[in-house]
Amino acid sequence: MDGLMDGRTDGPDGPAAAEAVSLQEQRPRTLKHGDTFAVFDRNGDAGGGAEGIFHLDTRHLSLLRLTVDGTRPVLLSSTVRDDNAVLVCDLTNPDLTNHDLTGPDPANPDGGRVLRDLLHVRRTRFLWNARAFERLALSNYDIAPRRFRVRIDFAAAFADIFEVRGAVRPRRGTLHPAAVTADSVTLAYTGLDDRRRETWVTFEPAPARLTAGQAEFDLALAPHERRTLFLKIDCGPGYGLRAPRAAFFGGFRDARRALRATASRAAAVSSSNEGFNETVRRSVSDLYMLATETEDGPYPYAGIPWFSTPFGRDGIISA
Repeated sequence: MDGLMDGRTDGPDGPAAAEAVSLQEQRPRTLKHGDTFAVFDRNGDAGGGAEGIFHLDTRHLSLLRLTVDGTRPVLLSSTVRDDNAVLVCDLTNPDLTNHDLTGPDPANPDGGRVLRDLLHVRRTRFLWNARAFERLALSNYDIAPRRFRVRIDFAAAFADIFEVRGAVRPRRGTLHPAAVTADSVTLAYTGLDDRRRETWVTFEPAPARLTAGQAEFDLALAPHERRTLFLKIDCGPGYGLRAPRAAFFGGFRDARRALRATASRAAAVSSSNEGFNETVRRSVSDLYMLATETEDGPYPYAGIPWFSTPFGRDGIISA
């Protein structure tokens, strides 16, 4: 299963160098499953504009930001798979100074300074059944052991899609205090419709420090060692049925099976022109991404992010 998600930019000598960014690569990264969709920047973060994780027209997570030793990682590459199912972001560290977390370290006489491109970070993320799953893999390519502080900031104001688009509401519901445990945070909001909406953010392993909007991990990595963190963001019912690690691999397996079953019903078109073939594959993937299961069967929603809902005209055109 790792082979399905890994092997994009780093070779035997470590992460590849970052290349010039095209206009296509600057576009937001979008994922969708059912009535849940997400918009991220190229690093896999969310925090501005229409970015975030949305479920049933409500933004259940408006902030999701990764830093290493207080610094945002440098982008190497970022892509959504051809089937629109998985987002993979490859990142590395900039030059880090005053890096040591716990004072002088005999193993690092340079005071803990870490040169650029010695830490490789791979974020693998997908949506499934009103949940966002992420695997965060960190690899130390230095010849010396290193310690890193990984921080994930998150927040939710539970704005509806019209607020995100810029509408001003004269009244809002009640945002409840966060409930924090050793490995999870529950963010909750009761709307003017008296419905309680919740976002449950769960980590595995448990962070060294966890607050209502921030998780911190202190990682000690030996030379060429790799450590993996898992994150699960629940927007729908059935919270906490499985821990993030098991949920990640189980969800990825189920999502792949569902995609294969759906794609098997599509007409196959092939030609001697690989560019044409790629266009057809992308078109089929985009149509399946828009299609959402409803009470009356699958229906192609109008578009993401602003129109992830049924529109008669757009549905007819897509059909």
